[in-house]
Amino acid sequence: MEFLQAAVFAADPLTDAGLTALLREFGGIDVVPAGSAQRAEVAVVSAETIDTETLALLSGVTRTSSAHVLLVAGRLRASDLPVLLSSRIHRVLDHATLSSIDLVEAAFEARRADDVLQRYDMAQRAERLRAQHVFADDDAEDTHRFTPREIAVLRLLADGVGTAEVATRLSFSVRTVRNIIAQMMTRVGLANRSHAVARAIRAQAI
Repeated sequence: MEFLQAAVFAADPLTDAGLTALLREFGGIDVVPAGSAQRAEVAVVSAETIDTETLALLSGVTRTSSAHVLLVAGRLRASDLPVLLSSRIHRVLDHATLSSIDLVEAAFEARRADDVLQRYDMAQRAERLRAQHVFADDDAEDTHRFTPREIAVLRLLADGVGTAEVATRLSFSVRTVRNIIAQMMTRVGLANRSHAVARAIRAQAI
């Protein structure tokens, strides 16, 4: 039996371990280290939203390997489509309902469909992605605008907690907390921390 070579890319170790376990559950898939992604036929990328970290991750995957990309995502926005279309995304899977069968079947399907992206023009590829996942309207103010890490930080900021204390309570470095806030403000279009807290409260995210 020829094993499928897959690599997992996730922002946190727990998600990485979870996706790796799902891929290995039925056998037939060899999960290679992310650092050996050039050997992978399929790359499984986990992202709650399309933010700067996700963009860098997708760019790195497509630059260093020829693997078909399976994106395991939360809720996505219509404006995310151009990014996905440029990143060799073969299929988008909903992390909330993902099962090992879903992931394994998608991985083997990706390997079999070597020329699927070449056969479709951009409009057909966009329609294909829309059929796989719900893309929210860009003006929808909902909790999907904030990642779980951002929500955790925003809850503490709303309570008047400073950056250093936020880092301590969440076991992050101060630099990580500052990066989370800066990336969130850029992505969502926020003026300052008070604006971020107000937007999160209005969206019922905190």
